[in-house]
Amino acid sequence: MMLIVGIGLRHLSLHNRKYAERIAIILEKERHKRATLQKELNESRRQMKALVADNNMRLLFKKQLLEQLKEDHSLSISPEVNSYTRGLILKMKLQIATENKLSSVQKKVHRLNTEFQSKIVELYPSITKNEREVCSLLRLNLSIKEVASIRNTTIGSVKIIRHRIRKKMDVPEGEILEDFVQSL
Repeated sequence: MMLIVGIGLRHLSLHNRKYAERIAIILEKERHKRATLQKELNESRRQMKALVADNNMRLLFKKQLLEQLKEDHSLSISPEVNSYTRGLILKMKLQIATENKLSSVQKKVHRLNTEFQSKIVELYPSITKNEREVCSLLRLNLSIKEVASIRNTTIGSVKIIRHRIRKKMDVPEGEILEDFVQSL
């Protein structure tokens, strides 16, 4: 009788070990898939960040150039120069309109970020909308200059907002704000 029970237990033990090994293999495959997906997600975020920053810097430059063209156009006496600058102004306006459409991609990224935003509101209710927007940009690992360009503000203003975020979130002095925000 003990022999039968022993054989039965041995059989169950082997079966459980094989089952555990199968589960371990499946888990390892899932971990690998998850790691691969995470790498792809990080790469996509990096590319999106670069595209948004590049687009916003170009857009800012073109707006400044358009203003300069308008000033030069108003100062010109020659009809040929006026005609040429008017054509350039129209082309610049068209390019700015096109790039503004590309900026809507940035707005869509913000909409996708709603889970992150709601988590910030839940954890830190005193954080303002502007500070949450900066947190979203910091989450993308954007530099202060890039954040300023995207938000069409000064670098000093972004630094002040970062300081307020750090205080409201009670981020330890030695910890990097971007790392803290990304860990949320």
